[in-house]
Amino acid sequence: MQPRWFQKLGLLGTFAGALAFYFLLALVPLFILSATVVYQILHVDITPQVRELMRELLPASLAQTPQRVADAVAAGTSRGWFTAGFIGVLWASASFMNELARAIHLLFADVLDAGAGGWRRWLKSLLLMVLWCGVLVLACMLFLFSTRLPELARHWSWLEGAALASVQAGRWLATVALLAAAVLLTLRLVPVRPAPWRTCAGCGLGVALVWMLMGAALTRTLPLIWAQSPLPIAFGSFLVVMAWAYACCWTLLFGALLASRHRRALF
Repeated sequence: MQPRWFQKLGLLGTFAGALAFYFLLALVPLFILSATVVYQILHVDITPQVRELMRELLPASLAQTPQRVADAVAAGTSRGWFTAGFIGVLWASASFMNELARAIHLLFADVLDAGAGGWRRWLKSLLLMVLWCGVLVLACMLFLFSTRLPELARHWSWLEGAALASVQAGRWLATVALLAAAVLLTLRLVPVRPAPWRTCAGCGLGVALVWMLMGAALTRTLPLIWAQSPLPIAFGSFLVVMAWAYACCWTLLFGALLASRHRRALF
């Protein structure tokens, strides 16, 4: 008989497929929700920073996607809090977080019960939505502050090149660190008996690095794919985004499985 963790490994593709659908459904709403909260409280428009963050996360060859996401965020935040559109934003974001909580809960649970977690899982889903929105806001605010560094360095021409390089490297490192923190807190919050902090931190860092490296790999391989593919570019870009979302979700769930496996080894 196969070990239970090996059976769960075989289910990761199914979990990731369902989660990827909700991930793409909630991608823009999560940014809209975060940008709306910032604008309503601080009266700061972080739409340009949303575009920059998407350029860090998405493959660089998908050049138009970050701008389209930024345009959708700008349109969504202009509708206010209490509109049908904003209710849809909340629903899409909560649905993704509920599916994420369900998948991680099943990976850590002793019994594969689709309804496991009950109302506690829904409550954790809302907390996850607040957590991930907070990470997005923090990333955008860091990107906003980072734009000041090249402006300050213009007074010293010999520092300008170093300042630009530092901003690019800092944005990349900040994105990795914040993604790792979000995964870490997710793995600690969702399971009833989570893995130790050190284990979750290691899995979170691994997931964040793989996410960023996948974007870099797609950036290098996409031009070769377009040169050989008979598919139209627009349809091909859609397939690439779907594949990217699936790979991201699979990586996240594999990290959760590793954390659950390590917890069982300890206890």
